[in-house]
Amino acid sequence: MGKAIQDYQELITKRVATEGGQSVEHKRIPDHLRQQSKMNITSLIHGSFGFVLEEDNANQLDMFETPTRKALGFITDLLQEVADADGRIFEAKLDNLDAPIFQALKNFISTLHKAGSTLRVAEERREIKLDTSSVDRAFNRVAHVNIEENEDVVHGELLGLVPIQRRFDFRPSDVHEVIQGRVAATLSAEYLNRIEKEGLIAGGLWRATIRTKNVRHPDRRHTSVSRILIDLVRL
Repeated sequence: MGKAIQDYQELITKRVATEGGQSVEHKRIPDHLRQQSKMNITSLIHGSFGFVLEEDNANQLDMFETPTRKALGFITDLLQEVADADGRIFEAKLDNLDAPIFQALKNFISTLHKAGSTLRVAEERREIKLDTSSVDRAFNRVAHVNIEENEDVVHGELLGLVPIQRRFDFRPSDVHEVIQGRVAATLSAEYLNRIEKEGLIAGGLWRATIRTKNVRHPDRRHTSVSRILIDLVRL
């Protein structure tokens, strides 16, 4: 159970880091984000082998939903979707799921499966339950998924940028193919809006850092490619 809690905590931490625009590689997550996303065991659940987890700062009153609570909601959705009999929602989410978060999910599901465990997650307003067959289904699903990411620095022309939808179009100098994709959370909305308002999109040379993600889906026949704009500098 200790390994499962550790894997679950790592899943929360990586989601909080991603939403905050930080790298989700294990060694690069800032200490303050690890502390912010920390969950404490506050009591045991009688009649079953389970724990009550609370945020490290749960005693503080917040007017708004904390990043950790938002991450917990996302993770609960993800666990429900990966174990659902209809895997289409989970498959549709894979193209936008960061590789380190998927790996943390895979580790957590694998730990549950290896131990023959079931899972019950009870939030303030909802509850999900994964029985043994659901955990088996989730394990078989993640076991057949592979996500690979590579980052490249590319010089070329920025053809289009939509700050609200966080989409971009970029044409590298050495090829005629136009690269399209979404913009990473690390590029602030303020920065994207300034580029658009100052008319810097049409023409000109830019240096773009683009992450290419290849996803092998659970059917083992379907592979998708997506791209994320990580950084953008005018030359």
